[in-house]
Amino acid sequence: MPITRIKSIKQIGRFKAYAGGGVTPFSNVSDGKNMSVVLGDNTYGKSTLTDIMRSVNSDSGMEIIRRRTIPKDNSIDQSVELSYQSPNSNTQSSIKYSRGSWV
Repeated sequence: MPITRIKSIKQIGRFKAYAGGGVTPFSNVSDGKNMSVVLGDNTYGKSTLTDIMRSVNSDSGMEIIRRRTIPKDNSIDQSVELSYQSPNSNTQSSIKYSRGSWV
């Protein structure tokens, strides 16, 4: 499932309330080379993004639960919304993490 866009990340690691503004492709799915590089200074969220991707891949929320934003804001639940390219088509679909599981 090639991830094509991060729509939002809330209360996970460095991302208190991130809402993706534009479209930044993570991979060029059409050329078959699904590789992306994430670059940044220390404490800017690279490991958090990796844990989110690992969580999607394993269909487990444990990586995300461990990455709760500090200080914790109880008024906002942890959540993630990603876009991905649907298998065998060029359509975009979304997957969401909320309340401990991916749907």
